[in-house]
Amino acid sequence: MKKNRKKRARQQRISELVNEMSVKNQAHLIDLLKAEGFEATQATVSRDIKELNLVKITSGTRNFKYIKSIKVNNYDPAQVNKHMKILKETILEIHVVRNLIVLKCTAGGAGALCMAIDFLKYNEVVGTIAGDDTALVVFEDDESALQFESLLHEML
Repeated sequence: MKKNRKKRARQQRISELVNEMSVKNQAHLIDLLKAEGFEATQATVSRDIKELNLVKITSGTRNFKYIKSIKVNNYDPAQVNKHMKILKETILEIHVVRNLIVLKCTAGGAGALCMAIDFLKYNEVVGTIAGDDTALVVFEDDESALQFESLLHEML
């Protein structure tokens, strides 16, 4: 039981760190955890990253960081990165209207954009609808839409 409490505490802190700052890689994360008294090996942190559904994305010019809040079933980093790239390359504008997000995107990009959002399986997404250069994402509630908007801005 003590081992499980340590794991939960470590994973909770990892989630907080990822939200608070740009965590560039596993070595950076291990150093941050060590500074706070958490002992973790690279293998342990790797498992934590997978269990927490963290995804490494590009952040600016050739920098990387981890983000959370996207639940990906059957985690496959190559597929996740492919769909994250579609999101980053097609979205031009984001507009939140209650529990809806309207995404203006590149001409002809809405279908691929909706497919990418559907693939990433964000829990609160009820569905997506694609036009040509506009996508509509429907959420269960207003708060979920706002959280997803924040996530999109962080990725972009």
